[in-house]
Amino acid sequence: MHEDNVDLLARLGVVGGYPDGTFRPGSALLRGHMAALLARHLDVLADLDLDHLGPIRTQSRP
Repeated sequence: MHEDNVDLLARLGVVGGYPDGTFRPGSALLRGHMAALLARHLDVLADLDLDHLGPIRTQSRP
């Protein structure tokens, strides 16, 4: 169902799956997994040019 999205994230280096090269979408996402995923995601975002997206509306900010 989300295979294309997972493939894209793998190519970007955001997700890597398990050491045997598999992805297990039915497995629990543990806190450590989520922390690693977010850290890699933020690293990828740092390399992207996002200026074309414009400013974030005040009501959308945390």
